[in-house]
Amino acid sequence: MTRPVVLLFAKYPTPGRVKTRLARQIGAHAAASRYKEMVETLVRELKAVPTYTLTCCYDPPDHDEAFRSWLPQLTSFLAQSPGDLGQRMETAIEDALSHGAPAAIVIGSDCIDLNKDILKQAIAALNESDVVIGPAVDGGYYLIGMKKPHPELFHNMTWSHQDVYRETIRRSEQQRLNVAALPVLADLDHL
Repeated sequence: MTRPVVLLFAKYPTPGRVKTRLARQIGAHAAASRYKEMVETLVRELKAVPTYTLTCCYDPPDHDEAFRSWLPQLTSFLAQSPGDLGQRMETAIEDALSHGAPAAIVIGSDCIDLNKDILKQAIAALNESDVVIGPAVDGGYYLIGMKKPHPELFHNMTWSHQDVYRETIRRSEQQRLNVAALPVLADLDHL
């Protein structure tokens, strides 16, 4: 594998299991429908770029056939590993890098402004940096990428918290990693 791998973290659009904060405002079925549309739009946008491999890291792990039917334009699928979000991202990155990818970039599936140009920026940033991060408005991040595994960025993190991005930067500085930051974008959690 000579191309970077973009690892799209996605959940199956089951009402009540996706976009639960948004569902409190518009209902579980409407939130699941919006999430489904977001993932499909993102896949169409990102699949159009031949300079990286787009892999769907799916959850729940027993839904392989359902994801393949839902997103037939993708050819690369990987079940998310057990554990918290950090463990799942760490495992996916390690898997991609151990299979020869020169870089691995994890992206969320609920950032409506994420596009191929931002991914191109992320890949280019990794030519000069150890880590690239796309900060989110809510204090987390919508993208993290690296050329070598850095498990210390994922262990014992309080996920879905307003300090995730800041804590990741702090840990990167402790490890003397060169970090590139992308534009701040918003996740779709509320209307």
